[in-house]
Amino acid sequence: QTCRPQQHPAQAIQTPGAVLSVWGAATGELDKFVPYFARKPLNFDGEISLMKHRMGICSHRGLKPDYPNQDDFFALSRADSMLFGVLDGHGPDGHDVSHWVQERLPALIM
Repeated sequence: QTCRPQQHPAQAIQTPGAVLSVWGAATGELDKFVPYFARKPLNFDGEISLMKHRMGICSHRGLKPDYPNQDDFFALSRADSMLFGVLDGHGPDGHDVSHWVQERLPALIM
């Protein structure tokens, strides 16, 4: 499944129900076997059509044969602000690090 409803961890901590979010799904061990340039699954929460601005997101696996898509992203929208993040993972655990930061950084900033 490439798109599923799920609350971003920062929303539960900061302002439950007040944040619309789109963010990358966690990468699993089997993701390194998906075809090259396969799209990264994403999560969303809230009625995205209510966002004041529109955005496009594209993240896909590159050509490294032993690594999954190591990049991650988030977009969180409140009534008065938007926060975007793009995280570029590197190395054997780059996908884990970028996803860990993606789940925690917004809670520290918002």
